[in-house]
Amino acid sequence: MKIEDFILYSEKYRHFNGKVLVLSTMYRSGAAALCQILHCAGERDNRLTAYATPDVFSVLAIYAEDFFVMGLEKLRQVLLASIRYFCKDQSLDQTIVLKLRSNCSRLVPHFHAVAPNIMHIYMARDKLEDSLHFYMNTPKNYSEILKLIVIIRDTHPYLCDWLTTLCQQENYMINLVKPNNILELALALTGRSPIDYKKNRRYYAMPVIYYETLVTEMISTVNSIFDACGLPNMNIPDVLECKKSLELKSCDNEFEPFTTEEKITIDRITQLIGVYSEY
Repeated sequence: MKIEDFILYSEKYRHFNGKVLVLSTMYRSGAAALCQILHCAGERDNRLTAYATPDVFSVLAIYAEDFFVMGLEKLRQVLLASIRYFCKDQSLDQTIVLKLRSNCSRLVPHFHAVAPNIMHIYMARDKLEDSLHFYMNTPKNYSEILKLIVIIRDTHPYLCDWLTTLCQQENYMINLVKPNNILELALALTGRSPIDYKKNRRYYAMPVIYYETLVTEMISTVNSIFDACGLPNMNIPDVLECKKSLELKSCDNEFEPFTTEEKITIDRITQLIGVYSEY
């Protein structure tokens, strides 16, 4: 189907039957667990359903880097059409939660421009270093892939983009950092999302949700989301049952601390990309 036809077709779904909540995330922030918990909270009476990482929004986030492939107006038209189509089967008064990949945080102002009634929440780790640990401690087979990406990106960037969209997701940061190892690659891939949040925090319905708080204060955290979004009280027994099936734990003592050299790299890159700057 042509883009123009898809946009036109989406007009039949222009009216949402309930609320839509977009969950933007920092990489490895535990948002998948939160998405599952929210789904459990509203699944019994079908008043809330959650979808994880729809690919269409990740692709649009790549196009939103520079608007070279798709102009701003066309990008927003496709974004709105995609939201409409994704929510076409929404029941009356049902809330749909869309949990997006970390690179989609840059889409928040575009969401607001085309559908201002959509609510936004953001989830992150309390420390950027905790997200980096997951990159540095990936299974060996994936770690080898990341090393290969660093090498290919440096010598044959177009081949790298053809083989994987990983670097395309944060193309600006990759070009800025020019990673020479997995840690620098991890910093380039994880640093953009919290920056986007700080730039666009006015669009969010509540302060950032931290994974560490979700682990220690799950009921109050989820209740705060329901309150901020104007949703009815959740089914606490279902949430507690869901919690038992999830492996939620802190990063404390789980990974080896960064070496002095790695800490110097982290400080240098975070200053370069402005992770801790005010916007």
